[in-house]
Amino acid sequence: LQLLLLLLLSLVSCDSSLVQILQRCYKQQRFETLLLLTHSQALQCSQMEQLAMEWPMLRLTEQSHFNLRSRHSQEMLALVCLTGQQALDMQLWQALDQQLLNMRQVRLLLLLQDTNQLNTAHLLGHISQMATQLKFLHLVLSLPAHQLYQLQPFAAESWQLLPPGSSLFKQIKNYQRVKLVTLPDQRAAESLVYKDVRTGKLRLTGRVSKLIEELALLYNITLEWPWPLQMGKHYSVIHMRNMTLNGILDLPMCMCGFERVSAEGVFSYPYALHKWFVVLPCPRSMPVADIYLLLFNHKWWLALGISYSVFTLLDACLGFLLQRRQFSWTYVLFNERIFSAMLGQPNSMRARFSCSARLANLQLFVLGVMVSTIFGAHLQTLLTKRPTLPAINNFTLLRDSHMSIYFDQSERFYLNKFPKTSRIDPIKPKIQYLSTEEYYARRRYINGTEAFSIDDADWYVVAKQQELFEKPVACRYPDLVFGLHLLMSLPMQTNSIFEEPLNRMIHNVLGSGLQDVWLQQSLRQLNALGQGNQMYPPDQKSFKQSRVADLVYIWLVLAAGLLLA
Repeated sequence: LQLLLLLLLSLVSCDSSLVQILQRCYKQQRFETLLLLTHSQALQCSQMEQLAMEWPMLRLTEQSHFNLRSRHSQEMLALVCLTGQQALDMQLWQALDQQLLNMRQVRLLLLLQDTNQLNTAHLLGHISQMATQLKFLHLVLSLPAHQLYQLQPFAAESWQLLPPGSSLFKQIKNYQRVKLVTLPDQRAAESLVYKDVRTGKLRLTGRVSKLIEELALLYNITLEWPWPLQMGKHYSVIHMRNMTLNGILDLPMCMCGFERVSAEGVFSYPYALHKWFVVLPCPRSMPVADIYLLLFNHKWWLALGISYSVFTLLDACLGFLLQRRQFSWTYVLFNERIFSAMLGQPNSMRARFSCSARLANLQLFVLGVMVSTIFGAHLQTLLTKRPTLPAINNFTLLRDSHMSIYFDQSERFYLNKFPKTSRIDPIKPKIQYLSTEEYYARRRYINGTEAFSIDDADWYVVAKQQELFEKPVACRYPDLVFGLHLLMSLPMQTNSIFEEPLNRMIHNVLGSGLQDVWLQQSLRQLNALGQGNQMYPPDQKSFKQSRVADLVYIWLVLAAGLLLA
């Protein structure tokens, strides 16, 4: 009877202690779901089901196979009942690894009720090894003697004995200089390598590189490169994404399209919201020859022909009636006096014997002055401020134009994910995919026959740069936007230990507006160093005054005419 009472008292004390631990965990950080993981061959933790009735609970065994992240909230506390047998516990660890895929921020509370036949030091070492190998960072071990050990993943001492009443699952703020392998994609808005003129060292600028550098500084992380950095060496987004998902990089300094979490990798919170569009060379000024064609249009020729016909008929009729000249259709068709007078040129008009003829000549003179004055004013205005050619401002005009359309080869991956009927469909057959190096080289020296894809980040740099030019080089139009509200995030490896601090960092940066500050700071820094040019204007010939030598062909024509005369 005494043994039975002692057993009941121990169970009650164990239950009350576990309830207090759960209440402390919930008070410190609320959880929406309680995950209970036990082994099907062990019954040591059967009483936990009654203790956890206060919270929604998932009861799983080592034989369960669920993707919890796609179905449940990540605000979860996992209760794992260890058996003390290495083979059975290994199956529990494997089940945790599968069921908590890409959910390493979930807190684990390990329970072990019988340690009589176990070496505590050996047990702690084995659990620490498994947690480090499987990248579980938030872990607390509860022993029967009301002892709580918290795992310190990156510290010299792997375990810390928690004093009574202390907080559980302390936030990891020091990664103890753990290595983070990264690489910049060399985009001016995201992460660009430049050489400091004062120190001669290579430095980084851009809103993504600033984010990762601040992350490393705040959490005591060491940044490493897989190979030496090179200025101007561009890397495609897909190449960086694949290197990360394949385990070469831990966290690249680039943004790619947001994707759902899978067994291949995980993506951070969206860091930016982009638009994707086609940028074109701005319409050029109309050539001088086209300006004359613009003036001598069909309306001008029609008005000139009607006026010439009226005045030549009037002159022929007046000459026939008043001066008794013979009427001739040749004189009507070819009347150089009327033609020169209409254009305001000198001519010989004789109308001494008739007031009506004088009145007609006066009207002709007024018409000639008006025509020559208006024509001269219009011509000088167009030559001084030449109009631009018609703009290509939609995909239909772009398809029918002579423009060559270039996309980065990495953009094909995301372009193929667009719906079958999208705004960019008219120009898809004309798109030419270039390597990342060739794409940026061509876009850097844009000419009048090439169009390029671009997003908001790169366009911001280009637009700010163009403010320093006499005329803008590239233009964007609302009807050339084919991607709206594109979520951009940073890729990471599966079960990355940097997911939680990075998401927390992104949340704080976006909430404080630091992203815009970093972008403007990087732009000013690059402009000061003369390394921020993303698009150069085409070579424009400066205006030169006309000289006598420029009229050589006119002098030759005049000399030939005099010789023929």
